[in-house]
Amino acid sequence: MDSSTEKPIVDFNAIKVHFEILGAREKFHVTVKKAGEEHPTFNGWLTKDEIIAKVQGWTDQGFTIWISINDMEEGNDLIEGVTRLCDLFFDVDVKRADKSKPATDEERLEALQRASKLEDYIGKKYNARGLIASSGNGAHIHFPLPCYQLPREVRSIINEKVKSFSKRVAKEAGIEVDNTFDIRRVSTLIGTFNQKIKDKPLKTRWIRDFYYPNNLDETIENVRTAREVNHRLLDAILKEPIEATPQKPVEIQTDADFTPETLEKLNRLRQKDKKLDKLLNKEICIEDEPTTLKEPCEYKYKSRSETEFALVIKLIFYDFTKTQVFFIMSNISQIGKWREKDESYWNLTYNKALQFVEEYKAELQAEIEAQNKTLHEITNADFMLENGTLYDKLETPTIKVLIGNKKSSLFTKEKKLK
Repeated sequence: MDSSTEKPIVDFNAIKVHFEILGAREKFHVTVKKAGEEHPTFNGWLTKDEIIAKVQGWTDQGFTIWISINDMEEGNDLIEGVTRLCDLFFDVDVKRADKSKPATDEERLEALQRASKLEDYIGKKYNARGLIASSGNGAHIHFPLPCYQLPREVRSIINEKVKSFSKRVAKEAGIEVDNTFDIRRVSTLIGTFNQKIKDKPLKTRWIRDFYYPNNLDETIENVRTAREVNHRLLDAILKEPIEATPQKPVEIQTDADFTPETLEKLNRLRQKDKKLDKLLNKEICIEDEPTTLKEPCEYKYKSRSETEFALVIKLIFYDFTKTQVFFIMSNISQIGKWREKDESYWNLTYNKALQFVEEYKAELQAEIEAQNKTLHEITNADFMLENGTLYDKLETPTIKVLIGNKKSSLFTKEKKLK
């Protein structure tokens, strides 16, 4: 269906399959927007049953429905809000000169063929299984993953690994895809309609190599088998290197006092690194302190301790000595908990931050280089979300790192797809 001559009827079985691919969650982040309107009508978190109850009504009103590909903290739609990695996603756009018109059958077929080739390449290289859908004006590939918990301190780094891995395999396969791979992105809810072109509802559907419209149980079993098989793919993503300027290991410097020259250095860095400046000024959101929860909330933390972890990591990364870090935290930082605690808290925070920087020096350097190289880098994104608004173009996110456990637990069981 590619016109408004028929009433668009959603496919509830296809929708249920999409939920299975995304993995079980208490609530799903969903965005609902009508073509031509600047802001979404709804952007929030709902249960699966609540979404299913609303999709036909939303569709009747001409809305496109997007859903987050990975699990997210309620109220936080940024990269730092992604709590679990459950889906590796590729968006294969049709090649059409006029985006104000729906793609032709030939153009849609070409996009599906590219998607099939990319799925086949990844499948053979990583013994993986991807599930392909027609998105109305292109194709989507979902690789359901054994859901991997993301501690807050590694979310930005995992995001960079997913981006690097996705770009690399698409290039190796020689397949042109949308270049936005952020783990917080959203995609059209398959089974509903792509209504980005006004009065031109385009049907979305799963390709039938795994999807049986009249046998939902068998389809769901195929999705679950794919998730189990894709443990090797998840492992490859987690091991993906991130490019960076070669760095020598962190060395514990001979300690030095905080001097006027140290203050000049700090001020120069604050001008270059917006996040460092905001952390020092406490211009961030802290869940434990409601007075700090002001929109827009660019950097969000659960507690003052977590916020101070992030700040100490940055100071160590910028080669401030231990004495200098302690001085900055006690006399310049506005976060405040440091001044309420004794040296046991200071040393624990410092030692954990030092350990983190030693382990992730290259990744930290890569993200800082990306931030400094192009603070306003723009990518062509079909469906991205920023502070409640959908954009076609999105700034590259900045770094956020903390402390924590990064051990993984992977499924090892493999089954042959039916």
